Amino acid sequence: MTSHDFAGGAEYALVGWQIHSYTFITVDDSGNQYASLCVEHGLDATPAGWAVLYCVSASGERVTLVTADVEYMRTVAAGVRAGIITDDAPQPLDLSKFDMRPGWPDNWRRGTDTSVML
Repeated sequence: MTSHDFAGGAEYALVGWQIHSYTFITVDDSGNQYASLCVEHGLDATPAGWAVLYCVSASGERVTLVTADVEYMRTVAAGVRAGIITDDAPQPLDLSKFDMRPGWPDNWRRGTDTSVML
């Protein structure tokens, strides 16, 4: 699994939370790890796959956002990389596209939770 940093305007994308990193869990992006990554993230293996955002609050609390709209998240990520979404030109995420889960997968595996419900 390749995790990408989300720099430039990320703090504006989700009010109260900063996007730390994101990953695409798809057959094309994950290859033969796709099924195990779906299990690790509590997701069903689907033909389209998933986009996953790992977010952190100012106090260090974690939340994971998951969407089946992979192309939407690819567009958001491309906007950040191209400098279209910046601190001076923020664009909020469409949160209706995401499920929010407390913590990150490493919290789920250890049975610890350093997050809050939104």
